[in-house]
Amino acid sequence: MAPSKQKKILLYNSLDLYKIVLDIEKYPEFIPWCEASRIIENKNNIIIADLLIRYKYFNEKFRSFVKYNKNDLKISVEYTEGPLKTLFTNWKFNEINKKKTLVEFEIDFEFKFNPLQLLINNFYKVVENKMIQAFEKRANDILK
Repeated sequence: MAPSKQKKILLYNSLDLYKIVLDIEKYPEFIPWCEASRIIENKNNIIIADLLIRYKYFNEKFRSFVKYNKNDLKISVEYTEGPLKTLFTNWKFNEINKKKTLVEFEIDFEFKFNPLQLLINNFYKVVENKMIQAFEKRANDILK
């Protein structure tokens, strides 16, 4: 899958948005298909986390290393275990002013099992947009 990049201006403080993305244990409350989440370890600006993703007959655990930098307002996720061959996501929160942020989001992933990759290729943009909309809705719900 070719990497995908999106940029969006949100009318929220950049640090508040950064904290929403980093609040992994709350993902089941607002991320589509996220059934459960668990922080394994959080030290030295690296979180090891598991997400349980469930959609119809698909029920898989994903383990990732989440590197974060509060000073730069960057979050990078590198997938380590589960049904994917690779998964990388990057978030960058660029403050425009105290209540306006340019959010940059990048994702790239590939399934180990080729038929799943072929299936997701047809719905990739839909899935990506649902994820970004879920974070934006979360910001609307808790920051307004």
